[in-house]
Amino acid sequence: IQQCQEKENNQTVPRHPDECIKLDNHLNSILALDLDSGKIRWHRQLGGYDVWFFVCSSSLSTPDCPPGPSPDTDLVWALDRDNGNVLWSTEAGPGGPVGGVWGGATDNKRVYTNIANSDRKNFTLRPSKLVTTAGGWVAMEAKTGKILWSTADPSNATALGPVTVANGVVFAGSTHLKGPIYAINARSGKVTWSYETRATVYGGISVSNGCIYVMLVMGIASVWVVSFFTLVEPPYLPFASLDMHAISKRIM
Repeated sequence: IQQCQEKENNQTVPRHPDECIKLDNHLNSILALDLDSGKIRWHRQLGGYDVWFFVCSSSLSTPDCPPGPSPDTDLVWALDRDNGNVLWSTEAGPGGPVGGVWGGATDNKRVYTNIANSDRKNFTLRPSKLVTTAGGWVAMEAKTGKILWSTADPSNATALGPVTVANGVVFAGSTHLKGPIYAINARSGKVTWSYETRATVYGGISVSNGCIYVMLVMGIASVWVVSFFTLVEPPYLPFASLDMHAISKRIM
């Protein structure tokens, strides 16, 4: 087992299926289930061999740590929905101790994802050669996985939350203390507008009837409604520890 692990360390082209994992071990896998019976229709293990553990990242002398843990990378995969075959995979950005890709979205033309960059590594904003150490967001061509644009978090913070796309706009949040959320042009990657929620945004954003909804953890629940030019803050509602923002913006 150790020899197999060492052979798999730091592979840039993962093997399918992985030689170190038994076929009935579905760790780090995508599974398709039969809707009527719940039986597995197909499964696809992704990786190389997952020998990365947070506790082992600082000390490899721990007896239970595997030899030379591989990095936790930020790969995006496209699978055939009928059989699970890998159509393409793209390393969208650097990995980190808390992972990196926390949820993607697609409009059938492009695939969008966040890049957390929790370890503050150099993140090349492909297809340009610009480099940031912040988190950001990446768009890829849905058919090929080719990176079309990469946008860094303007607040220079990490970007842990998943993205949402609607009507040609990608919505994303930032872990900056001011809680910025961004509306990004889905075609160009340029930030169209931003708004500060005043609390760190770790979760995703929902879109409905011209409004976007952002859930924040602040200790006391409140609801904010932002129209085109006005901000209305209702009274605090002390029944939960969540803060929900509803923001209405015209989506071009």
